[in-house]
Amino acid sequence: MADLLWSDVVEVSPAQAKQRLLEMLDDAELIATSWQEGSVSATHVEMAAETEARLSKIVVFLKNAFQSATAKRETLTRTSSGFFDNEREEATHSQHLVTLAAAVGFSHSIDVGDVVLTHPDGHSYRNIEGNSVVYPHNLASGTSQTFLFECEVAGSASNIGNALTLAAVTLSLETTLAGVTITDHALDEAGIDEESDERLHERNTNKWSGLGSAEGIDERHTLLALSSSPSIIHVAIDSTNPRGEGTFDVYIAGLDATASDDDVAKCQAVLRRHVFGRDNTVQTKKSPTVDVEIVGIVYFSGNFTQEDIEPFVNEALLAFVRSTPSGGFNFAPGPSNIIARNDIESVIREAVRGVTGANSKATVTLSSPSADLPIPQFGRPILATPLLVYQAITEGF
Repeated sequence: MADLLWSDVVEVSPAQAKQRLLEMLDDAELIATSWQEGSVSATHVEMAAETEARLSKIVVFLKNAFQSATAKRETLTRTSSGFFDNEREEATHSQHLVTLAAAVGFSHSIDVGDVVLTHPDGHSYRNIEGNSVVYPHNLASGTSQTFLFECEVAGSASNIGNALTLAAVTLSLETTLAGVTITDHALDEAGIDEESDERLHERNTNKWSGLGSAEGIDERHTLLALSSSPSIIHVAIDSTNPRGEGTFDVYIAGLDATASDDDVAKCQAVLRRHVFGRDNTVQTKKSPTVDVEIVGIVYFSGNFTQEDIEPFVNEALLAFVRSTPSGGFNFAPGPSNIIARNDIESVIREAVRGVTGANSKATVTLSSPSADLPIPQFGRPILATPLLVYQAITEGF
């Protein structure tokens, strides 16, 4: 038997497996194609084909399971823990400072967890310990108090007010408190999504470089930056001796924004220890941001509506921009530090065809960007809300 090659381990469909079995039977001079549907022999072929197809899925899973580059989701979580000693960062809950005011003639005793707020997007928030409030708190007649609330579901989607979620904040009281109104709101601590496969894989691939002692290794500095805070998603290293020989800068950003002051401080503290406290050697900086504004018309065929297609296009564009490296793409010897306009068009077309069918017609005309979008070196592209008009293709297009 010939050696099994890596490329030979592939998933097969029941139809492909059935065809292979029929060819084997034909080689054995058994005319399986003449067997009546529903007969015992034909049923055995169908069962064998289904079994082979299901087994092929398991084989491919095992092929990919124990490599960081190919493992996905829970498999990558376990592979990262077992082989790289990297634990996937869990999602965190967003926290909000919300001011409640009691009208004259109304007062309420409020304890931890008594008050629930809701948002039109479906998220709910409950008051927790914090903001120097002593519970139970008496919200007296004619007074107000700012309480700390936490979303009951972890993740970034509850960071209300974020440009990528909701443009306006409209919280309402789910708990009945007569005479009490919400007068102010501020996001105190942003929720963070569970660490993505891409970020976890990046930490895995940088793991071994982080075990060395030599300075000036970009991968090592990247690993140190990522390890300093789970909300640091994008890292770019300027190792061109910006302040003289042996110096470097580390640019950091979150998922959909540049880094916070808190993350800059955390990252700088970790890197500072690495260079024995020499502040001039390393400086942590916020990546400058560039809004990726996408405006145009999307044309599609089939019996679909804008509501059918738009969510998938927006999701694909967000994933594309998030996956863009800080500083943009480099096509040397061609252009560098850009997001190519035709790449944006391709993402939109493929997202449309994912809904309307792989062979359906789909195209897009963009008015913005009108050319390749330049990204500053170490800059962080941030997707602005796409302004796309969706137009069904008429007959004869």
